Amino acid sequence: VFRSEGNFVLCLVRTALEGPEDLENVHAIQSRYDVEPLSAFLGVNPPAPSPMDVFPLYLQPAAESVHFINYFNFLLGRLKVHPSEEELIERFGAIGIGPGFYFNADNFSPEIRAAIEAGIASAIKQIEASREILGERKNGWVLTRRIFGNREQMQGLYLVRAGAARMGLYGNDLEEAYYPTGNLDADGELFDASKHSYVLRFEKDEIPPVDAFWSITMYNLPEQLMVENPIGRYSIGDRTEGLTFGEDGSLELYFSKTSPGGEKERNWLPAPDGPFSLTLRMYLPHEHALDPLYAPPVIRKAE
Repeated sequence: VFRSEGNFVLCLVRTALEGPEDLENVHAIQSRYDVEPLSAFLGVNPPAPSPMDVFPLYLQPAAESVHFINYFNFLLGRLKVHPSEEELIERFGAIGIGPGFYFNADNFSPEIRAAIEAGIASAIKQIEASREILGERKNGWVLTRRIFGNREQMQGLYLVRAGAARMGLYGNDLEEAYYPTGNLDADGELFDASKHSYVLRFEKDEIPPVDAFWSITMYNLPEQLMVENPIGRYSIGDRTEGLTFGEDGSLELYFSKTSPGGEKERNWLPAPDGPFSLTLRMYLPHEHALDPLYAPPVIRKAE
């Protein structure tokens, strides 16, 4: 049972696909997904309907100015303020920030309004720069620390939470999924398949330790989109059909714009003709992979 402190809930459902031949099975599973009121599930009378909300029109420029406060106030009015934050909300109330309030910047002197605007601009810069505190770099990979979790884990970490939401809202708990991201090779240079081909070698004891599965996905830069390629492969991992391991249990993966040829193509993830990044996804990582954080091996230019 998942409980929400607010009136709004978004559910993201992922269904594993084992390959094109598995698509019919996935569709059969998806057709059985259902959303219904709890009262209908329990077979009891439904509660009285809530008043219809009229949402304010969202405009990006307004969201990055003093007007964002009214978006904030609107959402606060549809959340239950947690006891640990009641004092904070009370302090905000002194300048018109809180559930049910309407914030009018014209009610303040030019000096106070300028201070509020400067605070918002400073906060946006801090959020944009927070990537540096959300992870640590090792072997050319950024190892993302805990940036999503329950209230107990994330209590008071407002900058981390804001940075995480800016980077990718609705992420998983670290215990559910761990996502190292790579963009630098062994020479400290950004990946660029228009100039080089690359190889990632896992020794047997370096294979990502998971209870579910792991995969590496290729993204072009700066768009951060998957890469169209002749073999229709957009990620590679332990579920990739035909993946070839060495006799010693090692695994070599190849990243390049053209096929490495022969048996190596089984372990090839096509790259764009230009810069790219890689994201390793580890689902249900082993406990020892989280403390300290597991670092994939460094990626080298292919000889």
